[in-house]
Amino acid sequence: MSVGVAVVGTGAVAAIVVGGAKAATYFRKQYIAAAMVSKFVDANNTTNVLELAPKGRNLYYYPTRSRVLAYGTPKGSKDEELLKQFAMKSGVDVVAVSDAAELADESCEAVTCLTNLGDVPSVRNALAEANRVLKVGAPIILVTDPLTGVPPPVNPDDMEGLMAQPEAVRTTAAELAFAGFERIELDDKWGSSAIFPAAVGVAYKRQKKGGAGKKTTGFG
Repeated sequence: MSVGVAVVGTGAVAAIVVGGAKAATYFRKQYIAAAMVSKFVDANNTTNVLELAPKGRNLYYYPTRSRVLAYGTPKGSKDEELLKQFAMKSGVDVVAVSDAAELADESCEAVTCLTNLGDVPSVRNALAEANRVLKVGAPIILVTDPLTGVPPPVNPDDMEGLMAQPEAVRTTAAELAFAGFERIELDDKWGSSAIFPAAVGVAYKRQKKGGAGKKTTGFG
């Protein structure tokens, strides 16, 4: 009886290894997203959370008393219907927001982006609106793919400790500072990941003129 031996080329092996690493990294990012929402979104009170580039699966990460405002989702659209289906399963209230102008100033306790900030039509406009609707000192929570393009010019003090960081950190931090956020804390390990570089961290709506961005680690 002969025994067949399958020969797999080194390229195929490498593809399998990279594919497995990407899958593991993806699920690790989802775990971190859930952990950060749990840390920064109040579970004891009704909380308005504006989500940028919303995805239905993200609704499972929020406390059940959250009211998730899905930025850029047209009312009556298929995207809204899909979000409503996830909302029923997760127990979280969701509201389609086609235009952030619908929301009052300082009406949200948090802003999140848990997928890809680059998916919104205009990142700069989205962050400016996020800053406007946030209450003073409230957080924007990021677990997002890195931004590309030329970052805006910002006050060097706002980028303290971040200029030498990987592009995923530096570009996102510059956009946050330009939009009026301070205490920018982005994880340098995720920013320099060879497989899935990401901007993972948190920043806060500026409480007074001038802010200091800082680099921290410890988000996984």
